[in-house]
Amino acid sequence: MKKICCIVTLCVVGVFGTTDLPTSAVSIRSMATGYLLKNNTKKAKSVNWEMREVLLPGYLANKYPFGAVQFHDIKDPSKCLANNGSWLQIDKCDMIQAGDYRSLFSILPTTTGAVQILSIANDKCLSINPNTKMINKILEIQTCQTAQKIDMQWLWVIAPAVVESKVIKR
Repeated sequence: MKKICCIVTLCVVGVFGTTDLPTSAVSIRSMATGYLLKNNTKKAKSVNWEMREVLLPGYLANKYPFGAVQFHDIKDPSKCLANNGSWLQIDKCDMIQAGDYRSLFSILPTTTGAVQILSIANDKCLSINPNTKMINKILEIQTCQTAQKIDMQWLWVIAPAVVESKVIKR
């Protein structure tokens, strides 16, 4: 029975499908500067994302053992964070159906709880340039760090969404 359920699930999801399980909103914060990755540069409060797992075909699954995710815009789930070579942009999420992997990222864990965010499109990681004041130059796509000590500019924290909250009553 388990085999049948697995086969049916794989058929429904397809080769490049999302699991479509509900996920909580998250924010993505730089360890180097505290900068929150925004999904709309015009709105300061647009810092929350929905992180969805994407199932990879075998040849990519072997290359990316930590899997793949897309970061969906909370307000427009058809839009995702995408790598456009050396910078990030918001683009259509469904472009992976045509073999365009710019919206796929692999989350690389570290020993501290922080992560590197690897773009599957070009095998480079999201980094931050802490020495610039220009908002359009602060985010970069650079070679991932594999040294014993990873520089802070390559480290990110996937944190709870930035929303109002209240104390839980005892």
